Amino acid sequence: MNSYSTALSEPPGAAASFQRQAEAGLHELIRIGGFDAAYLYSPEGLPLAHTASANPRVSELQVVQWVVMISKMARVMCKLGAVESVHELLLESRQNSKVVFRFLTLFEQPAVLVLLVPPQKTYRGLTNRMAKAMEKWATFA
Repeated sequence: MNSYSTALSEPPGAAASFQRQAEAGLHELIRIGGFDAAYLYSPEGLPLAHTASANPRVSELQVVQWVVMISKMARVMCKLGAVESVHELLLESRQNSKVVFRFLTLFEQPAVLVLLVPPQKTYRGLTNRMAKAMEKWATFA
């Protein structure tokens, strides 16, 4: 690495950064689950980590807009007493493709894991494992 590089470098043997662990985990989630894309955002739409297949069916900008809108809706539902807290919201198309919004707490802050799931694919078990792993990584980061 030259002295002008802006790339982050970690000392040998250091724990990987949360973002690197999360992006590697999301990549595995896509590979194993056959998902189109996986994103991790703050409720305000700030990216924390993401990865997508070669041809995701929606743009990342659309996903950011959804995250902001769905996060606001979840907060309103809680304020109105409709639910105590929101764990997950699922949008399923008539063609059975899914957009999953899983609400997490990372670094004592809210975060939203978004998955684009094609028809005929299951997501819940892999998503549960990934959410637990991310919460663990955030604890040790």
